[in-house]
Amino acid sequence: MANLYKFKVFCNDHGSYQETGYVLDAPTTCPTVPGHTDIEDVVCIEVVPYEPQTAGGIPVRSIEGMQVKNKALVIAMTARSGEDFMAYSHNFCDPTTWYTGATQQEDVSLTDSGDGLTFNSGIVNWIDLFHGKVNNERAIRDSYAVVVKVNGVEKTHREPFATSGGDYDVNFVAGTVTFFESQDGNTVTATFWKANGSEWDLVPTAGKIFMVKGGKAVISPDDWDMTTSLHYQIVVDGYGVVAESVYDTAMQLFVESDSCSGDIEGPIGGAARGFTGARRGMKLHYETSRDLDQTAGVRLRIALGNGDKFNGTWFSVKLTGEVEDA
Repeated sequence: MANLYKFKVFCNDHGSYQETGYVLDAPTTCPTVPGHTDIEDVVCIEVVPYEPQTAGGIPVRSIEGMQVKNKALVIAMTARSGEDFMAYSHNFCDPTTWYTGATQQEDVSLTDSGDGLTFNSGIVNWIDLFHGKVNNERAIRDSYAVVVKVNGVEKTHREPFATSGGDYDVNFVAGTVTFFESQDGNTVTATFWKANGSEWDLVPTAGKIFMVKGGKAVISPDDWDMTTSLHYQIVVDGYGVVAESVYDTAMQLFVESDSCSGDIEGPIGGAARGFTGARRGMKLHYETSRDLDQTAGVRLRIALGNGDKFNGTWFSVKLTGEVEDA
């Protein structure tokens, strides 16, 4: 059995007391404006017993005292007891990789740009799991395939990285389809998936516990711009977010990392499949594991404040750990 607490906090920036909602720990910043850090007189004003359960009435174990610093993806990862696992997030700088909360758009009518070749959906950031933007994307890419039809007849998408073949190619950022032969006067429709928020979840395999023990954040140090807050959350089915750590600055994130690995300088790998600029890893290590019990509906989530994206080329997370039977 755990407790939930309600606090009042004197915020010197506000010049008045501000109250929290029900939380697991005492606040370290202003409850209403997390960027206000000059606080004092933190007073607990209410305590209530808390035993979280799933919608099916199963008690949630390992919530009390659990530290929240993780994230991973929402594909069902196949793992056996005693094995290690690795999970890779999408790129928080690139909404075309945000497949976790994406919504499917079916048979959207496309508008001819005027040349009979490029047709516009008016919807940006189609999900692109076809160009190596997310590790292990081949395991789920078929579910996010683009289907383009001309006068009701399905056409062939050019293969990723190919320079010939197929009937059309897609600009996933702009949400446009470009044909290699004119479709002037024809009716063009597309079915695709659209980004719908930055959340990325680690969901354990059925009947398993994922014990997250570490990982790393990978950034592009030359241009990464932390334009919004970064949220690490514990989410329980039927209860939503039950614990959260918020990073408002890059320094807060850096201080919690064990170390930074050296830069890998681009260009590496060629124009089509390589990258330019530097990449740097920030190592994450946890003294106690974050245990995610699938039978209790516990998952980890990383999200950005207000659903915004980071500016720059790259920010992603890799998590590692062990698997046990629930």
